[in-house]
Amino acid sequence: MEECDMGKILTYILLMLLFFPYNLSAQEEFGKINLTPYVSDLAGVDDGGKKLLEKKLNQIVLANGVSGGFDRRFIITPQVQILSESTTGTIPQKTSVKALFSLYIGDGVSGSLFCTTDIESRGVGNDIQAALFSAIRKINSKDSRIVEMISQSKQRIISFYNRESPLLIKKAEAEMSKQNFEKALEILSVIPALCSNYDNAQDLIKKCGNNIIDRDNSALLTKAKSAWSANPNQEGATLASKYLADIIVNSKSVKAEIDKLSNEIKSRLREIDNNAINLRKTEILSRERIEIENIRAAEKKTSAFYGMLPKLAYNIIRWL
Repeated sequence: MEECDMGKILTYILLMLLFFPYNLSAQEEFGKINLTPYVSDLAGVDDGGKKLLEKKLNQIVLANGVSGGFDRRFIITPQVQILSESTTGTIPQKTSVKALFSLYIGDGVSGSLFCTTDIESRGVGNDIQAALFSAIRKINSKDSRIVEMISQSKQRIISFYNRESPLLIKKAEAEMSKQNFEKALEILSVIPALCSNYDNAQDLIKKCGNNIIDRDNSALLTKAKSAWSANPNQEGATLASKYLADIIVNSKSVKAEIDKLSNEIKSRLREIDNNAINLRKTEILSRERIEIENIRAAEKKTSAFYGMLPKLAYNIIRWL
C-alpha cells in the first residue's frame, strides 16, 4: 500500500476515535434503558451459586441491550426451585438436577411487577450445588421468553418516563438555577432515549456539562497561575503546563487566558536562561467537539456520583 494511502487511513481512524465512539470507554451512557441484576437470598443456593446467577443476569441484560445506563430503579431478579434431584448411573456417580428459574422484571422502588417468565434447565455435577451451577450456565441469554419479557418491560419503562419526565426536567432546572449541576445530572441521567422528553433532557445535560467544564477550567487556570506565581522558573512552568494541558478550550476567553499565561512563561524563561518549556498550541475546539466534551464531562460526573451510592433496598416481597 502506498504511503499516502496509509496516511489517509490513519487520519480517518483518528477522526473516528475522536468524534464518535468516545462512549465506548465510558461505564454508563445517557439515554440507555437499564435493568439492574438483583439477587436476593435464595433457599438452597449457596453464595457461589448466587454470584453465578448475578453473572448470568448481567449476561442477559447485556445480550438484550438493557445495560450500561444510569437508572437503578428497574431490576431483573430470579427465584430458584429444584424440581427434581437424582444420581447418575455413571462411575463415578454424579448429581443431576432439574431446576426452575423464575425471572421477574419490575420497578424495584415502587414494587410494581412488570413481567415474569419461567425457564427450566438441567445440570449435572459432583454435588447438588455443582449441578445447579451447570443448570445456571445453560440458561440461554437470548431465550425467546426472556427476549419477550424484556421487550414488554422496556415499554413499561418508557411509559413510566413519558409520565414522569416533565416533572424530572422541572426539578433538574431548579437545581441548575442553584448551580447544583451534579444534582441536576442525577435527575436527568435516567430519562431514556425513547422517551418523548429525551431531547429536552439532553439539552440540559449538555448545559450541565458545559458549566462543569467552565468551573473546572477556572479551577485549573487558578492552579496554573498560582504554580507559576509561586515559582517563576522551570519547575513552576512545568507544573503550570500540566494544569494547562487539562483545560478543555471551549471558548475564546479560555484560549486568551491560556495564551496570556503561556506567553508570560515563555518570555520569563527566555530572560532567565533561555530554557524551553513544552506548552501546547491552544486551539478552540469545534462546535461538535465541544458538544462531545460537554456530554463526556456530564457522564464522568454522573458515573462518579452513582459509583458512590449504596445499593438500593428493593421492594419485591409481593413478586415472589
